[in-house]
Amino acid sequence: MLRTLLEYRQGVGAVKCCCKCRIEKDEAEFSKSKGRTDGLNPSCKQCDREKFQATRERRLSRAKEYNAEHAEEIRAKKAEKYQKKREQILAKLRQERQNNPEIQRERCRVYDAAHKQEKKQYNRAYAEVNKEKIASHHLAYSKEKRAADPLYRAKDNIRALIYQVINVRGFKKASRTEAIVGCSFSDLLQFLGPRPDDAHLDHICPCSQARDEQELLKLQHYTNLRWLPAQENLLKSDNKTPEGEALCLTLLGRLWQD
Repeated sequence: MLRTLLEYRQGVGAVKCCCKCRIEKDEAEFSKSKGRTDGLNPSCKQCDREKFQATRERRLSRAKEYNAEHAEEIRAKKAEKYQKKREQILAKLRQERQNNPEIQRERCRVYDAAHKQEKKQYNRAYAEVNKEKIASHHLAYSKEKRAADPLYRAKDNIRALIYQVINVRGFKKASRTEAIVGCSFSDLLQFLGPRPDDAHLDHICPCSQARDEQELLKLQHYTNLRWLPAQENLLKSDNKTPEGEALCLTLLGRLWQD
């Protein structure tokens, strides 16, 4: 029975014989091909899938061999393509990060866990080559942050003071400041209170009482710290005080050593 022109254009009732399986099938079972007279592939989709699966391993093997032989050429083409579309790619990535922050953070966590050693080696090598650049960036950031954030300025000052105390005795600060003082920065600042003008961070039991590195670290405990006017701190120096004796016994577990 002949089809109407509308049915022909819409493909209603149209059939085609597959050149491989020799079965007549509906035209919907054939992929489109603009180069063919009827606009369809000569083989049906099922036969195409079977052929694809049968030759998959061979095609993958050829692709690997080609990629290995032309690695430099492929890398150069990719780099050239990236440079041409760099701004578009970066803009798209920024937009994706803004729209899906949780997904991006999870991807970063998964990647960091899988490439922990590689990332550590890369960061170490980068830091070695770019020491001046990193130091300059950190200095500019720290200066701006100190001017805008009083809490950051207080934390930075305390870190520096504790580092100086430990370093001047010939030891190295190997732990985080919070671990050394025995509390968080917010708790430490609350314990110390606002810093008065022209005040020093005083060790009630002076650091001169420490006989080794372990004792020196124990004397950085927050209970041994206080703000003291500069002149009063200089007069006190390393002299014995009742408070100092008590804290020496509490923190070091021994009596004051003259």
